Amino acid sequence: MLQCFSDTDCPVANLCDGSPRCHRGVCVARTAFCPDGTSALWVGAASGLTASADIVLRICVADGFVVSGTFGCVSDFFPCFAGESRIFGTAFFNIDGFTIAFDPVIFATGDACSFDAQVVGLTMGGDFVCVDPFGFIVNSGAWNATRCP
Repeated sequence: MLQCFSDTDCPVANLCDGSPRCHRGVCVARTAFCPDGTSALWVGAASGLTASADIVLRICVADGFVVSGTFGCVSDFFPCFAGESRIFGTAFFNIDGFTIAFDPVIFATGDACSFDAQVVGLTMGGDFVCVDPFGFIVNSGAWNATRCP
């Protein structure tokens, strides 16, 4: 077991174990589950005009259509360095799975990213566009994620 003083002392060995946290001087995995018992953790990658990044979503669908959770990036991918943000959306069910229309993710820098997602089984993916506080596009591309076991 790795010893620590704060969460930043704990490396991420496996994103499906969740972002590790420091608990009583020891790094422990921080797993996440939805109320129905399924994993809330989705991990994947985003590739844009300027770079690519590992992404982590902790999301659950409640009441059949409301999606909520957190979104975080692991890299210097602009604007991912701004840290973890809350994410909300609406799920629309169709014959192939369901589509999620996410509300824009707004980072501490004032930048915002809009995502769409098609979910089929244990995978989801779509496109994204990030704009600066003045509305100019700073990054865009595609992303995908797989639900952790």
